[in-house]
Amino acid sequence: MSDSKRPEVCAVAVDWEALPALRQVPPQGTGRPAAQPRYEPPLSESWTLPGTDPGTPRRARAHVAAACRQWRLPRQIDEPAALVTSELVTNAVMHARGSTVTVTVYLSARHLWVVVDDEGSPRGEITARQPDADALGGRGLQLIEAIAARWKASPSSTGSRVWAALDIPPYGSGHNAHDTATHPHDEDTDVPRGHS
Repeated sequence: MSDSKRPEVCAVAVDWEALPALRQVPPQGTGRPAAQPRYEPPLSESWTLPGTDPGTPRRARAHVAAACRQWRLPRQIDEPAALVTSELVTNAVMHARGSTVTVTVYLSARHLWVVVDDEGSPRGEITARQPDADALGGRGLQLIEAIAARWKASPSSTGSRVWAALDIPPYGSGHNAHDTATHPHDEDTDVPRGHS
């Protein structure tokens, strides 16, 4: 390459004296309080519905679906959330026979929690059972076991409490999402308080 075709190089010297002086950090720190970790409680919604009305499971499904849309959860959670809600509320209406059923949904970083409290008499241990092959019902908790990441049933102060945790599909896949907004929480939370 000839000298006439070389690019012109421009160098600028740094005037170190014109820069503000950097102060040393003392060994004990700056004296400012340490930043506190940010904690955002899980989002939740709760509804108290009639405990003996056969339409209660349908209304509970509609409420949970509305919460999923409001929280902009991926659409892949809609059907499992509807099925879990329907099964848990149907069990409460059919077996507890209390005056009300309370349905609560919690959203943590990686799970949608569906919690159903009934006012029936405590039923003791609630477990998934193997129904007869020709039985028309009795498979609800087997469905919950198959769909939920985990679930639990226990007596409560007013009757029984059953909850199920559903894994939330990862964000960023972009397909079938109510919205591609980022997740509202930065960290996974444990079981919602009082539902262990």
